[in-house]
Amino acid sequence: MNERELIHERQIGSVLIQTYASPEEIPPEEVFEFQEDIVAVRSGKFVYFTTTVEVHFGPFVGTDHLGCCAYNNREDFTGLSYWRDMVRKAAQDCRRTILHQQKTANHWATRLRQL
Repeated sequence: MNERELIHERQIGSVLIQTYASPEEIPPEEVFEFQEDIVAVRSGKFVYFTTTVEVHFGPFVGTDHLGCCAYNNREDFTGLSYWRDMVRKAAQDCRRTILHQQKTANHWATRLRQL
């Protein structure tokens, strides 16, 4: 894995959920307590990556990130509770973005009415 790779995509109504994997830059020796985990990553038994979940709703995007993921394969990650938690956090981030944009639009609409 040399760059960001789409590993999972799911459409729920008008919401698109995308999960990406990217190479992890932090050495496993700095993360894992047990030598067997470090060996599993270094030998290729486990894939070692950073993941990003994006929730798209129209033009709005929310994200959540998790680093130092080590699994048998990247796709296994999307079946776990970590992934579901990341989807919830990315959806919350998307809602915050929408609310911020709404406040900004209201501010400028008020300013335009004053002209």
